Amino acid sequence: MVERGDHSCSNWGEQRHRLRGLQQFAIAGLRVVLTARDADRGQEAHQKLKHEGLQNISFHQLDVTDAVSRTCFASWLLREHGGFNILQDHGSKGFILWYGSAKACIETNYYGAKYITQALLPLARHSDQGARFINVGSVMGQLTNLRNAKLQRELACLECLSEAVIEGMLDKYLNDVKQHAWGDKSWPLKFSCYKMSKIALHAYTRLLATQLEKGFPDKMIFVNCVDLGPMRTDITAGMGKLSPSEGAKNISEVVFSRKWWNEETVAVVTGRNKGIGFEVCKQFAIAGLRVVLTARDADRGQEAHQKLKHEGFQNICFHQLDVTDAVSHLQEGLFCFETNYYGAKYITQALLPLARHSDQGARIINVGSVMGQLTNLRNAKLQRECLSEAVIEGMLDKYLNDVKQHAWGDNKIALHAYTRLLATELEKGFPDKMIFLNCVDPGPVRTDITAGMGKLSPSEGAENIVWVALLPCEECRSGKFFSVKKLAKY
Repeated sequence: MVERGDHSCSNWGEQRHRLRGLQQFAIAGLRVVLTARDADRGQEAHQKLKHEGLQNISFHQLDVTDAVSRTCFASWLLREHGGFNILQDHGSKGFILWYGSAKACIETNYYGAKYITQALLPLARHSDQGARFINVGSVMGQLTNLRNAKLQRELACLECLSEAVIEGMLDKYLNDVKQHAWGDKSWPLKFSCYKMSKIALHAYTRLLATQLEKGFPDKMIFVNCVDLGPMRTDITAGMGKLSPSEGAKNISEVVFSRKWWNEETVAVVTGRNKGIGFEVCKQFAIAGLRVVLTARDADRGQEAHQKLKHEGFQNICFHQLDVTDAVSHLQEGLFCFETNYYGAKYITQALLPLARHSDQGARIINVGSVMGQLTNLRNAKLQRECLSEAVIEGMLDKYLNDVKQHAWGDNKIALHAYTRLLATELEKGFPDKMIFLNCVDPGPVRTDITAGMGKLSPSEGAENIVWVALLPCEECRSGKFFSVKKLAKY
């Protein structure tokens, strides 16, 4: 059984409901290792717990989705504590290094721009004044950034260009990133995913401009890309020759090369509530256009809108907009799986060698959910499938592909399955080791994720997890699913 002096590793970060679990582990007399992806926030949480009198808690930075971070943490844990006895992993939304960030970058910079353009095109076609679409491009989106002359020619040829060609290229790139093989191919080496997103955006801009010219020759619809120049923004960490105001002028000059607008002309600025977007809105308003400021975050967008109004710009209104909304199921699903399933799997694999060498045994507690029970699958055959990692991850790949095709019909199902699979493998491979691997549903807890809805407080939810972690050995079993202190069906 778990005794005083044992070590509990909790990947819970700094959030309030997660700290409750750490407190309960510490109060129970365990030496606790708090981890978080963000070192500053983790240290802040650590200091808060120390000020509450809990001196048996230490902190180490850990990103469960980063192989280097996992390895460093495992080495530190072995060196400093000689291993661990309880691993409590609680994933939060994030992404695996490279693949997840590349996917997010492309879905915002390319697909986001494409989808909002498609949504607004019907309005442009019915405008007597015509319309202008300005995509924020970059010199990093020039074809010379591709290390493949054949691919450069394919994208340069307007007769050959199509959305299938552009998106086929992106799919190949992302697949190579996923296989860690992108550096060996024809893709850009520096700022790779950003360059690929802009290369695709440039190509789509040229394709759409050609299609509109052929399909609506009598309409004055202009589609162009603009490189704003080397600006000082959050993205460039404040480095660059130009201020946001100067960068915004580069857009204004394309739009206002000759006066064609009047006070009835409407300008929509997407996804920008500060920096360059803020300045673009301001300059459009100064020119006399009616401006629609949009932002993904409604509160920040409203804040920017109020600031502009206080500066005297009354011809600006605000509307919340997430340009990636058309792919939000895919992006959300991807992020969710990569942390809640793969993150839990990878940190478990990294720490398992320490568990195997512990004389006291170890307990790994994955935070599951009743939403991960097999009855949530509407396929009896899949519910009965023989278990392996290939089966689990093949199911996830098929699901994400269906989401991509808008044909989907949960990541906790995968985590439950992996927990059962690994518990069985450990039982067979290390029958003399007391390594218990289980899933716990903390219950309907009021958290940010549930928008503050739920019957249980964070403290009560944490209690349900700690209860399983501290079960006496004679009562503990491996590969089980507990929901609110009761054994439940997978």
